[in-house]
Amino acid sequence: MTTGETLLVLAGSVLGSLLAGVLMSSSGASVISVGIAALIGFDVLGGAVCNGTQTTRAWYHRPGQNWVHHVAFVAPHLAYVILVATLMRGSSFDGRYALIFSVGLVGASAVILCVSDRLKTPVAFSAYLVVLSSITIGVGSTRAMGWFEPALLLKLLLGHLLPNGIPPTKAV
Repeated sequence: MTTGETLLVLAGSVLGSLLAGVLMSSSGASVISVGIAALIGFDVLGGAVCNGTQTTRAWYHRPGQNWVHHVAFVAPHLAYVILVATLMRGSSFDGRYALIFSVGLVGASAVILCVSDRLKTPVAFSAYLVVLSSITIGVGSTRAMGWFEPALLLKLLLGHLLPNGIPPTKAV
């Protein structure tokens, strides 16, 4: 990773963590929720910047990488969806939010991974808009975490799954 890329990723991570923590704190949330929001902000916002770098794209789309590797990267991020649904969307678990977000993310990822290389980018952008709209219209964005849904989808669907400029892997 170049020095410039490293500095951008670190800045995105630190600023993302601060932004997420301050927004959550100003909403009157518990210290635990503030800490979790700050950690999620560090990874999701910093990770979105990281996934936009040529170095990271080249790494995740190098020869030998396939759909299994991409799914293995996307799947653990569902833990953030569950954390947000459990701790930050009211007094009890928001199952509808978790379901809409998780099914949308997994389904969109599968479609992006299955289409031809020529269609990956427009399909990914379309999927991003459909999933984000489904969450926003279906259950609404998360109080004090309005950045979370668009940023996680950006990090994974438009950042991680698209090679952009790197010779793409074959579609599944």
